[in-house]
Parts: sequence; C-alpha cells; structure tokens
Amino acid sequence: FSGIYGFDDRAPYPARFACFVAYARPGLLVMTHPGLVDDVLRGADPVTTAREAELRFLASAELPGLLASRGVRVTRLRDALSDG
Repeated sequence: FSGIYGFDDRAPYPARFACFVAYARPGLLVMTHPGLVDDVLRGADPVTTAREAELRFLASAELPGLLASRGVRVTRLRDALSDG
C-alpha cells in the first residue's frame, strides 16, 4: 500500500508518485484522491489543492512513461482482486 502523504506542497506530486511506485511489487495499491475542486468541495473538504495536483498528474502525458519504467499498470481494484 502506498500513496500516503500530508497533502502538503513540500514536494511536487509527480515526484511523490514516483516514490510511491519506486519499489512496486505485484499487488501494490496506490491511493490517490484526484478531483476537480468547486465551491461545494471547498466547503466540505480542506484537501483541494492536492486533489487538483493529483488530477493534473494522473491525466498528464508523464504518467504512462513513469508507470512503464516501473512495470506498473493501472487497473480497477475489483479487477486486481479478481486476478488472483
């Protein structure tokens, strides 16, 4: 399990994500919280800037190369659980 951080901006999210998958093994689960922030979310949740940074990275052209370099693939949790 990986992806835990304080939702701060001490490091850019792409660098954090690279650390999350640096030593990926079969079954690794990386938690993310991507989202588009609006006034409703701002009123309900203090984690807004981090959500937008995660979404930008996960939708970027940078992600596929990073995943490929670590031998990681994206899948739905239900599909990963049914693989075993």
